[in-house]
Amino acid sequence: MNREEIIELTLKGISDSMEIYKKWTGGDWLWEAPEYLITVKIAETIGTIKFLKTGYITLEENVEDSLNLAKAKGSSSEVSRKKGRYDILLWGKNGRPRAIIEVKNNVCSLNKVNKDIQRIIESLKRKELKSTIEFGLIAFYTSTNQKQKMKLKLENMEKYLKENIKEDIAYKIFNKIVTPKHNEDTWASVVILLELKK
Repeated sequence: MNREEIIELTLKGISDSMEIYKKWTGGDWLWEAPEYLITVKIAETIGTIKFLKTGYITLEENVEDSLNLAKAKGSSSEVSRKKGRYDILLWGKNGRPRAIIEVKNNVCSLNKVNKDIQRIIESLKRKELKSTIEFGLIAFYTSTNQKQKMKLKLENMEKYLKENIKEDIAYKIFNKIVTPKHNEDTWASVVILLELKK
């Protein structure tokens, strides 16, 4: 599974959500929209690529069932929310889960997505040698009223990851920042890649 392509399309899905919501509402920004708009738009964007020739996408999949199908068996903690649901799941043609995408809207700090981060990490680490799950993404929209504040916000997110992610997990932040010309208001689509270190 091409991580780079999935990440690019996930960022595009968030950006497209912003543009379509502005169009529908006559100018409102995405932070005022329901989160499921972003989830559906990401799935739709990924669904346009050749990926669907080698796999498929589902929404709101049960965590426990998905982990069992991925052969990622093992004990669950409260973090994994085994009765909960993954926002988006990417599957291989063999009917096994390949990647998890968790979606959030209006993220001011990573405290808002910490539970999602920990759930993906636990999902990746369960019987990692046998599991078909290759990586997880945290995808979200964020905004500020100054471009400089956005830079600081993203730096703080990087610092948070460095302090809170354990050594056996690799992570990387990807983002696209947009500052409309008429003012300093700034928004960004952000994706955090999480995977086991090789």
